Amino acid sequence: MKKDKDYKLKIIFPYEAILALLFFSFLLVVCIWQYSLKGEYDYLIIALGVIIAMCSLGWLFNYNYKSLVIRGEAMKVKYWLGLNSKTLKRQDIKGYKFKETYTRHGLDYYITLVPLEGKEIVFIRDSYANYERLEFYLKKYGVFYIGTENINSPYKKMLARITVWGSVISAMLFLLLQLLKWAK
Repeated sequence: MKKDKDYKLKIIFPYEAILALLFFSFLLVVCIWQYSLKGEYDYLIIALGVIIAMCSLGWLFNYNYKSLVIRGEAMKVKYWLGLNSKTLKRQDIKGYKFKETYTRHGLDYYITLVPLEGKEIVFIRDSYANYERLEFYLKKYGVFYIGTENINSPYKKMLARITVWGSVISAMLFLLLQLLKWAK
């Protein structure tokens, strides 16, 4: 890869992640405040549940939103919350592959970076603005394509349809439930 041009995988601003973490932070502050005023232990139990939810969401958002910068001979993968940032050199990478997975849109393929040591690094399509250029720049950097990992289920097409229709039906049922509550 030429040293005059760096490649940066641009993260789409994570509105949902920030709103969810702010909402749970607000709930945590309210629970602690209510406990300090009333002294009831129920608020501490709710606060513990909120902390567990925040940790789970933080882990999920950290997995989905990571930046990739290819500069010269180094490739830096930086996670959203700053945990587990890695700098990889070309010789530290076995290759990249496409991994088939279920999404709310049906079956989709994600690019997965496979290092020689450690866990695979998955780049989720919905999290990036310039995702379509990732494969080109990985090839340009000298990372080899090592294949496609498909879901080995004879029912994968049916499960993908169930996922899509389940998302649509659950959203409609939630809307109807809200309308029924509002009508009372």
